[in-house]
Amino acid sequence: TMNIRTWNSLLGALASSAKVDNSVIVCVEDSAASRSQLVVKNGFSSEVSLSKAKRESPLYPMGISTLLDGKNSVEAVKTLVDIMNGKLSDFQGIAPNPNSQTYCVAASALQHGPTDTHAALELFRTASEANLEADGRFINAVFRCFGDEIDAALTAWRNDIRKRCITHEYRTRNAPPSIHRKMGKNLIAAYHGLIYVCGRALRPDIALRLVYAMTKEGLDCDENALNCYKSGKRMRRKLASLRGATEEEEKKEKNEVRLSKQYETLLQIECTKYDKNDRRRAADKRLKIIL
Repeated sequence: TMNIRTWNSLLGALASSAKVDNSVIVCVEDSAASRSQLVVKNGFSSEVSLSKAKRESPLYPMGISTLLDGKNSVEAVKTLVDIMNGKLSDFQGIAPNPNSQTYCVAASALQHGPTDTHAALELFRTASEANLEADGRFINAVFRCFGDEIDAALTAWRNDIRKRCITHEYRTRNAPPSIHRKMGKNLIAAYHGLIYVCGRALRPDIALRLVYAMTKEGLDCDENALNCYKSGKRMRRKLASLRGATEEEEKKEKNEVRLSKQYETLLQIECTKYDKNDRRRAADKRLKIIL
């Protein structure tokens, strides 16, 4: 059986391929007489050697190669995670149990496939049932799988995810945290994931409420939160361009952008801290108040 690092490396290669182009088909083939490889073909070539010799490869004798062959990268990731969780009866016991990195990589891959809130929640709940920590990077990746479904993301946050995040953030530690560690680091990463979804949904009003909630909780809110919103908004435009929006859809989008401007301005103000050494603020008008 391959160790957990090898499985996670394979998942990582598939996640990288999904990020570039999830329409790519996985092809399992012999690249040489003495070696078997899984090759993700797409012009951008991501290649992972699975074993030194074909006779030692866990893929060929167990038929995993047949399961992966012809799938796109996200589908292949889902299949491998199911195998690791023992959900496929024909392959039980041949793979190591997934760890926190497995779920984090899997979530990062799923965000590049079709929006599937059920799959995202299922991934989180499976990790929770395995008593794995609700690490900020994992939760951030899970929220990005929600696409523009901000209502579903907020429901998941209130009902399931928030409790796990708080438990993990304020857990008893073997050693005191470093003085350089940002307070509430994991919670901040989770909020950033939600704010990204706000960008995808073009809902700066909800992003602004989330920023207020962060401040109320004593969490540091800076330009990283604003950048997460902008990143989600860029992805929204990119997907609309690839989809080829109709004239009516473009008109509706322009109207929504116009209506959201005032909230985006407030969001920028809340997330931007004044720094006299920041050259981007050199042209800003300043008001001196004398009490």
